[in-house]
Amino acid sequence: MYAFITPMPLEKESLLLDTKIIEEKTYGITEITLAEYEGKKFVLAKSGIGKVNAAMAAQKVIDLYEKELEGIIVVGVAGSLDKEKAPLFKAVIAKEVANHDCDTTAIGDPYGLVQTKDGNLIYFKTSELMDKHLLDAAKEGVFENIISGDQFIADNEKKKWMKETFKAVAVEMESSAAAMVAYNAGIPFACLRTISDAENSADEYPINAKKAALKAGEIARKFLSSF
Repeated sequence: MYAFITPMPLEKESLLLDTKIIEEKTYGITEITLAEYEGKKFVLAKSGIGKVNAAMAAQKVIDLYEKELEGIIVVGVAGSLDKEKAPLFKAVIAKEVANHDCDTTAIGDPYGLVQTKDGNLIYFKTSELMDKHLLDAAKEGVFENIISGDQFIADNEKKKWMKETFKAVAVEMESSAAAMVAYNAGIPFACLRTISDAENSADEYPINAKKAALKAGEIARKFLSSF
């Protein structure tokens, strides 16, 4: 059984369209929904925005369903760091994810370095199997790095730095944290984001977030039906 993590209500609602709700429970801020789509059971955890919330949701999903879990996938919207590769509403499937806001460079570390059970890492690779099915479901999606941090990024100069530093095309606020939890638990991980803002982020996001979320939800359902 696959588990999806969606940060916001609009992403949750978009993914749950045309699905059968079996059970719903709330654990603090995390809302857990057990559902079914075309005979395939899945779990959806609405985490709330930000890395801590995403990490708590990922751990709760593992605690509840570890023996049944085939993988964890973060699904939602993101801002573009490269409007050519990742224009508005483009689906981006993460090759690797990283934390752009982890900074111990003052003591000689590279940007994004974090501790894991296997030592220090910057990038968390995604599952080849899930990536393949997500790319098939997206049809015209791109397979590139996605980065996360507890910031809404609207400064284009900062976006340029992020793109160059992490070789990433999209930025959001949750996936790297969920990836770290999944990695340390030995659970396959993937990330699907659709672009809600590409150049004038503060203006574009409120207008485009719903449409981007609907596309992400549609791709996630196609992913489920591909197994």
